[in-house]
Amino acid sequence: MEYCLIKEPDISDALLEGCSQLFSQHYGVWSSAAATPTHCGGKAGSPVEMSAQQMRVQLLFDETCGVAVCLSNGLPVGQAFFCTFTLPALHDDDGSRNVCWITQLVVHADRRRQGIAVKLLSLVVDSRARDCVAVGVASCNPTTVRAVERVAGGVSEVDEGLVREVFSHCSVPRLKRATDLVVSECECAVNTNFFVDHLEGLFMLEKLKCQWVLGVVREGWEYLSIVRLSNLPESEEVYG
Repeated sequence: MEYCLIKEPDISDALLEGCSQLFSQHYGVWSSAAATPTHCGGKAGSPVEMSAQQMRVQLLFDETCGVAVCLSNGLPVGQAFFCTFTLPALHDDDGSRNVCWITQLVVHADRRRQGIAVKLLSLVVDSRARDCVAVGVASCNPTTVRAVERVAGGVSEVDEGLVREVFSHCSVPRLKRATDLVVSECECAVNTNFFVDHLEGLFMLEKLKCQWVLGVVREGWEYLSIVRLSNLPESEEVYG
């Protein structure tokens, strides 16, 4: 298998078509709440799909975006899309504070539990570690969150000031459309009205033995995970 990181201008239509097929066949299925009059999703149990054009618009929306892919026989079997956005400087003489955001992570069902997700995320984070202070992801899958935590070398934040500051400057289109955000000592989640089925995620949550601070996500919501990298100051210093 071959791993590579490709920036937005260099992502071909052919590669994006392969990424679209991987996502549409192996990401997840719609929940029973998806096709109600107030929520425009697919039929319950049908695959959540994303076309190559939708990926181009929703995941490759500016020049900071890119994708890390794992290829087998020239086809994607794992992918991690990402972007970078900047938080305002705390002081006039401070440098920029960038956040690396994972906008999509998916691995072929037959290739899971082989370390592919961690390798993809490591490729992304290592390429951004010098100029980023945190890495984040919004996902209803606890294993995605745990993989990000593992690669970033920390645990998800429940510091409300930090979470809300990062979220308020997030450039990801679907998160900018989110309708609500909850941050507490036992929950950190965002209402994206993304009604993917949570059954597999709940099953994985029961299997996690390590500390879990983000609670149990509700229908239509996603966990919001922000993990500090070593060069981000503690929240008391940032907000004190």
